[in-house]
Amino acid sequence: MLNELFPTGAYFAVKEPFFRSNRDGYYIRIESPSDLVRLYPSSPLLKSIAFPSSPSHPYTSKSPDSLKSLGNAAFQSQRYHAALEAYTWALDSLGLSLSLPRSALSSFIAGKDAASLTLCATLLSNLIATLIKLSLARAVPHLFRLAIELLDTGVPSASSPIYADPRQCPSDPTLALRRKLVYRAGLGHYAQREWDACIMMVHPLCELPNKEIGTPSLLDKDAQALQERARERVREQGQGAYDWPKLYVQAQKGEELDVADYVATDAVKVKELEGRGRGLVAKRRIERGELLLVSKPLASAGRLGAKTKNEQERLQYTVGANLWTETMDPWAVNEVVAELAWRVASEEEAFPRPPGQAPERLSEVISKLWAGEELGRAEGNASAGADSSRLEGVVTFNGFHVEDLAISSVGVPPSDEEMNHFHAPTALYPSFPSSLNHSCLPNTSYTFLSTLFVLRARTTIEAGEELVDSYVDGMEPFEGREGKLKKHGFVCRCGLCVEERGAGEEARRTRRQAVEELDEMREPAKEREVVGRLKKAIEVTYEAARGPDSITRHRTRPSLYSATRLLAQAQASRGEFEKAIECELEGLEALGAVVSFTEESVKVVEPPLLGDTNAVLSALFIAKMCKALGKEGLSRSWITLAKDIERGQAGEELFSLRYGAFAARHDLILDLDE
Repeated sequence: MLNELFPTGAYFAVKEPFFRSNRDGYYIRIESPSDLVRLYPSSPLLKSIAFPSSPSHPYTSKSPDSLKSLGNAAFQSQRYHAALEAYTWALDSLGLSLSLPRSALSSFIAGKDAASLTLCATLLSNLIATLIKLSLARAVPHLFRLAIELLDTGVPSASSPIYADPRQCPSDPTLALRRKLVYRAGLGHYAQREWDACIMMVHPLCELPNKEIGTPSLLDKDAQALQERARERVREQGQGAYDWPKLYVQAQKGEELDVADYVATDAVKVKELEGRGRGLVAKRRIERGELLLVSKPLASAGRLGAKTKNEQERLQYTVGANLWTETMDPWAVNEVVAELAWRVASEEEAFPRPPGQAPERLSEVISKLWAGEELGRAEGNASAGADSSRLEGVVTFNGFHVEDLAISSVGVPPSDEEMNHFHAPTALYPSFPSSLNHSCLPNTSYTFLSTLFVLRARTTIEAGEELVDSYVDGMEPFEGREGKLKKHGFVCRCGLCVEERGAGEEARRTRRQAVEELDEMREPAKEREVVGRLKKAIEVTYEAARGPDSITRHRTRPSLYSATRLLAQAQASRGEFEKAIECELEGLEALGAVVSFTEESVKVVEPPLLGDTNAVLSALFIAKMCKALGKEGLSRSWITLAKDIERGQAGEELFSLRYGAFAARHDLILDLDE
């Protein structure tokens, strides 16, 4: 990779070098990748510079045609950086710079014959395909327009309409190339998530084929398929209509999820909030379970899916120092910063243009994100988005640890590596997900399918209310949550934190020690009396903290959940199913849930505010107990309640896929139609 990024004999310019010295002499330090600019032989900066004898570039003596062949071979072998080098060098040898001013284009065309201009357009077409593979599609519209102008202006035979079939137009040898350019420009719009522009661009290629010619060409079929995919994205973007089971299966297989972003613009908006910075606010009443956001990342790093042992060991020892938080960052955070820095610099080099012009630069998107108290936001200053310090600040304060729910089996204990979120994949998202502020007691839930960010309403949210989710696990002890939130520079004042601060250090220590002892139990069924004693000790701390007449009483009691679950399981193992149900109900209440029930049915009054799968698993456990008691109707009602809880978490569409394996092991049928 480095040999392709920095080939022998290549020239670079450094915009703002910092000279440093060490014991061996002097060296140049480059603060930002955008300060390092690749130069090609025709660059004006090299005209008056005489270099000492040095190794020559391997492409120095090669013809444009041979460079095109080298680029094609590199592209076919997926060596896209090498392809970029070959195509760009070939264009430079023909005298065509990607930053050529429009005023100079006429002179360039006038000095070239039709064959040279056609070769330039072919190289630009291949360069477009390469840039799309390198996630640099923002440069595609500029290169497309340049290639088409070269052909339309400089090649007299380029006169056939795009929708014509090349088999019918032998007098226009450029038609096939122009059609390929149109298709690749459509791919560029698609990669940029400009769905309507993609549909319009490839429309001429999707016309019905001439009956005399017969079946459409392969390019026509590809264009039709691309147009249909773009139309699917338009429906997703406008309606939030996704095939969630299909996406779940694709994520399990490690496939890239091809979907559009979605924002429920009628329901949420970004707003400046006093004392909290920028946040998401409800524009209307939002019902529990509503889909609010779907977003693909700007950049991500970290292996999703099965990890090889060697890779896992390597990643555990690859860390970096974060000067913002004065902590260590895992490799994925550093990799996201590096990926963004490279793309910002490469995008500027591939398509230099004044800021503010469409399409929006990646650096402009990044400059809108919060980079900490010292740097804040830099909207309107595109160059700020290329600053390496700002990039690190943006990823530090906006990055998400990605926990792909499609690869985590519910009910299967996670491995030590999965429990250690320090090495979790990391992703950075645009402004809407990044505007989501924190509360340990959230009213929304975000989940991930691969790196796809999905936000739903966990509770009913009234108009004007801020949307919040937890940056930390609300089930974690207070000290652990508070420590993790320090890097974000604020103190959480949610109801849970207020209660735990008010309980005092001794009560918190009692809870923490009891939970630790419960977590270490290997056979809780044999230690039922110990579990009961620890449960009572935890209950006392909650009652003492709030008192009988306390107006600050909060219904969540996370420290109690482990004790109630273990005790319920111990009672179930002894055939005490009624007691197990009563105990598991206490666990649901500890998570903040309020349930109303009769002898025949149950329903959610208030959804749980803590945990992810915890409340659903508790409801399914009760369903199992009801079935053991012969109460089939009530058992199925509890399964319905479990699905209702999941509606405000990952969504009810994924209920059977997410909990199917767990249900099968416990002889439960989640499909209520069976």
